[in-house]
Amino acid sequence: MAHVSQPILIYERQVGRLHYGLSTESYKEALGTVMRRNMLGLVIAMALMIGLIVSASVHLNRRIKPLIDAAEGLAAGDLSARVRHSATQEDSQDELAYLSRVFNQMADAVQERMAESEARRAEVIALNDQLERRVRERTADLQEMVSGLETFNRAVSHDLRGPLGGIAGLATMASQALERSNDATLARKALPAIARQASTTESMLNSLLALARVGESDVHCTQVSVQSMTSEIIEQLSLSRPGQSMPQIVVNDLPGVQTDPALLRPALLNLIGNAVKFSGRTAQPVIEVGALRDDGGAFHTFFVKDNGPGFDRAAAELLFTPFVRLHAEQFEGHGVGLSIVRRAITKLGGRIWAEGQPGVGASFYFTLPKPKQDETAGPSKAARQAAGDESVPVAARQQHIA
Repeated sequence: MAHVSQPILIYERQVGRLHYGLSTESYKEALGTVMRRNMLGLVIAMALMIGLIVSASVHLNRRIKPLIDAAEGLAAGDLSARVRHSATQEDSQDELAYLSRVFNQMADAVQERMAESEARRAEVIALNDQLERRVRERTADLQEMVSGLETFNRAVSHDLRGPLGGIAGLATMASQALERSNDATLARKALPAIARQASTTESMLNSLLALARVGESDVHCTQVSVQSMTSEIIEQLSLSRPGQSMPQIVVNDLPGVQTDPALLRPALLNLIGNAVKFSGRTAQPVIEVGALRDDGGAFHTFFVKDNGPGFDRAAAELLFTPFVRLHAEQFEGHGVGLSIVRRAITKLGGRIWAEGQPGVGASFYFTLPKPKQDETAGPSKAARQAAGDESVPVAARQQHIA
């Protein structure tokens, strides 16, 4: 107990003293209650602060995790990695939302640049492939040109020398006869021989010009009906052989192609014309024109077969060499037709090869690229019959014309 004494003054005159006591136990008890309440409040405040900090941290981590995941995905090579937010977050204007939008813009720019880079890389690869293909084609053309020039030199020095020498010799002989006796009889006899020699020379030069035209012409592709073209060629060959019988020609169904008719026509004309010529001495000549069954590849394969004298398989490649003739003594010609065929088919993007057997016949196969769209469906059977394109009617018509 604490005791306190204080004087009592009235008009500045002490009239007595006041004595009172204060219990310290009550004070201590009140002080302890206050301190306990303060401590409790402090603990509650700290708990609330920690809870707010944890909540804010969780919320921040939840919002920043998509950004971290997107950054890791982009670093790993996933160009489609983006920061995904809800609509509320996307409309937010805080720093994290701004950072996410900037990141997505950066990822879009990176993806666009990478796509452009890949496109340029693909273009460069395609250009390199195209350049290599053109180099191979030009190299093959140059090799063929060199080979053709060598053959041409031999032909000029050998084949043309004979007719030109004959013309010169006959002309000299006729001129000398006219100078000696002014006798035109010998000159008149020499003129037909000179004309024949000149015609032979002209025919050979025309063959050389045809071979040169095929090699120099540009390719202009269009949709071509091989069926109709074959029928026209057969008709042309029939009209060019007045008084001569035509062999039986069987034309099977032929698919349409996307190609240059100006190059395909001379190729078919030479193949079918050769078949007609070489099978002409066979007792029952038969020629077949057709196409192999479509195997789903990128090319159509056509063929022209005959039952003529044929050839040795070892000489198959020589057939396409200019001025090389395997049956020079039996059949007329200059040995240029198959060279024209190979050059034309090669320019059209295909290839040609030959198979044969002596005394059995020859078969020539060539390929042409398929059109980009499915345009190979030919006309109906009734339409082909009406146009004269069905295989049996074609053969019958040719025999009738012959």
